[in-house]
Amino acid sequence: MKRGAKPALVCVLHQATRDKAVTALEELGYKVSRAKDPLDAANKVRFTQYEVVLTDETFPSASMEDNPVLDYLVDLPMAIRRKIVVIVLVDKYRTFDNMAAFIKSVNALINNRDSQNLKPIIEKIIADNIRFYKVYRECLRELGKN
Repeated sequence: MKRGAKPALVCVLHQATRDKAVTALEELGYKVSRAKDPLDAANKVRFTQYEVVLTDETFPSASMEDNPVLDYLVDLPMAIRRKIVVIVLVDKYRTFDNMAAFIKSVNALINNRDSQNLKPIIEKIIADNIRFYKVYRECLRELGKN
């Protein structure tokens, strides 16, 4: 990955949806990596500080609760996890359901029905995350801890 590139990871098995996600992130200026399975995703996250991780709720399990990528991300130390915007493609919840996202310990949910509009949705999610953590990150910088 070239120096200065904003890294993103896509963990989606369905090719058409994966292609839409990759295209949306690339258009937003991200250098996108694709994970072929949970072990590959865990290895990629272990060695690269991704700014965005977008996963399908069923990658590759039957439910969001059994998603090993999400399990891995939830267990990261908070100082690392806080720097990653975690977005999950879902069937059950509506896009921007903040309470469901909070309960699932992710930054945002996107309903699969909205996959044709991924770019503006992802752009809003990232902008909201930057705005939410702005003061926190400024404080860390002033304290010399970032």
